[in-house]
Formats: sequence, structure tokens, C-alpha cells
Amino acid sequence: MPVTGLILLPASTNPASTNSLSEKLEAYHGARQVEKWVVQYKLYRETLNPNSPKVLHQLFLSQFPKSMFCLINDIVVEMDRDFEGLLKKLNLWTQRQELVSDGTTLDMDEFKVRIGSLRSTTTILGQLIEIEYLPCNNNSAQPVISEFAKDYVFNLTETEAPIVFSKSETDVNSEITLLDIASQYIDLLKRK
Repeated sequence: MPVTGLILLPASTNPASTNSLSEKLEAYHGARQVEKWVVQYKLYRETLNPNSPKVLHQLFLSQFPKSMFCLINDIVVEMDRDFEGLLKKLNLWTQRQELVSDGTTLDMDEFKVRIGSLRSTTTILGQLIEIEYLPCNNNSAQPVISEFAKDYVFNLTETEAPIVFSKSETDVNSEITLLDIASQYIDLLKRK
């Protein structure tokens, strides 16, 4: 899997809209829109024991349409998309929160940039940005992604924010997996 960096530009400090950033990347840097992009995150709490702190984090990424990811007890697993229906039928978990990001995927040479407005039910939380570096499948690409973010994202939005990399970042040579990417998203979104 290519290496990805995630950025969440908060709404309160973000002067550029999702469309504006996409348009600037297209106009100034030759980016091409290739497809729509959706991220959906849900937080569930256990219903059998209401006092239990057990939670389940569920994630859907449109670039992996047949998969859904869940985090429970610090373990991320890949599930079939039908799992959500089963989850609702069993009534073991109650949904507590939902975050959605709708946006677009842009091609920029060796990079794919995904940009979307992150929102809860009624509130826009900011812009969710994924920078994917295609030629590399291990964390040695982190400096390349950081430099890209500085030159293209932070420069155009006049805002800076931390870049979240996968948990495997401690081992520079370890290959990135789909579960690493899912964990990366869940780690960022569960803070909202």
C-alpha cells in the first residue's frame, strides 16, 4: 500500500473551502479530479452494559468500497460491508456519533490528494486531507509527504496542522498495510 499522511484543518482557522483548495491545486499545480471521495466514521457504545466503557469504532473509505474497518479493544479488523446491518440487527451496540467527509480525489503526478469537508450531523469540523505518495510502500516516504503538505496544502490555505501517519511509523522499512491506513484514520477521527 502507498504511504499516506492525514491532515485535519480545523474549520475555525481554515479560510479555504474544500472547493477552493481543490481549484487551487488544479489551477496552479495541474491536479486532475478523478473521482468522488467519502469517509464515514461511526462510534458505537456497548448496550448490554450501559456503564461499560467499551466502544466500537467503524470506518468506511470509498477508495476501498468492499471493506469496512472496525477498532475494538485496540485491534483494527477488516470487515465485510454487510457487518453494519448485522450490528444493527443484533442490537448489541448503540451509535453515539457519526462523522462524514465528502470530497474529491485529485491526481498530481506521484501523489493522490483527497480533500473533503468533515462534518458531524450539523457542524462542519474542518477539511480532511489525505496525501498518498504512490511510489513508496513504507514509512521512508514521510519526509516527502511532509514537504508536499508544506508546499501545496499549508501554503495554499495559509494554515498548518499536524500530519498523522500510520502507527507503523516507528519502523521506517515496514510495509504499510490496509489496516495501518484504517488505524490512521480512526486515530485521527476518534479525537473529534
